[in-house]
Amino acid sequence: MATNRKGEAIDLLRKSSIDVVFGTADRWDLKLAGPRVVSRMIHELGRRLTIVQAMTWTPGTLLLAQTADSRGLEQLRRLGADAIVLNPPTVIIEGQDRLGGEGRGKVTTVARGRPASRRWAVLRALLVAAAPLDQRELAHFTGLTQQSISRILRDLQGQVQRGRDGWILTSWDRSLQDWLDAYPGPGGTSTWWYGLDDPQTQTRDACALATELDAEPLVGGDVAVDHYAPWRTPRTARLYTRTLVDLLPVGFSPASAADGTLEVVVPDDTSLWRTATDADGTALIDPIIALWETAQSTATDAAEAFTQLLTRLATGHDDG
Repeated sequence: MATNRKGEAIDLLRKSSIDVVFGTADRWDLKLAGPRVVSRMIHELGRRLTIVQAMTWTPGTLLLAQTADSRGLEQLRRLGADAIVLNPPTVIIEGQDRLGGEGRGKVTTVARGRPASRRWAVLRALLVAAAPLDQRELAHFTGLTQQSISRILRDLQGQVQRGRDGWILTSWDRSLQDWLDAYPGPGGTSTWWYGLDDPQTQTRDACALATELDAEPLVGGDVAVDHYAPWRTPRTARLYTRTLVDLLPVGFSPASAADGTLEVVVPDDTSLWRTATDADGTALIDPIIALWETAQSTATDAAEAFTQLLTRLATGHDDG
């Protein structure tokens, strides 16, 4: 880690009209507009600020990194967090961008090799797996040919290793961060519906109709998260289906995204069905997709929900 990183950070604060009126090696008092002074613990990250680190930010902490992923910065803004990124120069205090100029907020995208959808499908299958997977199993969970799997595994050299029983990740934590940073989402077409019942009931009723229509529903949203890491009552409902489903017959009304209580998605990423989890006869999105959904949430407690689920998922995975 560069020895002058904090000095560069202080320079950026000054350019943002924020003074460090008192400081130690790990704590700075920042003078904001007017007479207000806030105290922050300095948390120096590795080279890159990721969305995982953004989601686990704690109040009173100022993150300091060399570079950052755009999704990580977006999440920090949602959380009202504090961070300084040296390249491109970015100062976020209490969720607000404080540094003007053309460079602010621009993040360089790094080329990652094979088509992303295939690469990230393989990585997700390994993240979900509780045991090593051979190439035949990876082909099953991703829908790719074994020849494609072989090429992608070569591209993932350093992130995966082959053992006696199959392929495993060299570092589950690092691979999860890479996947969350790069995965563009399931994509596809969303329709929104309004219902009066709680999210669990809405999900159950919509699932029943979608099943009758052979749309192969997958439960997402808070209901799926609650299955993997139950800690609060679900507030949102989301369903993934193979085809568009008309929910009028089960009491829903068409709605906008702003007013809807249930989102039904026909995703572009059909690998969701290959890694789905069965919960007493109900198909759920896998926990890694559930974690991605949580990372995109704008709910006020999204960061806590993310941490709860991440903690459950990390249990049992050794970080190599």
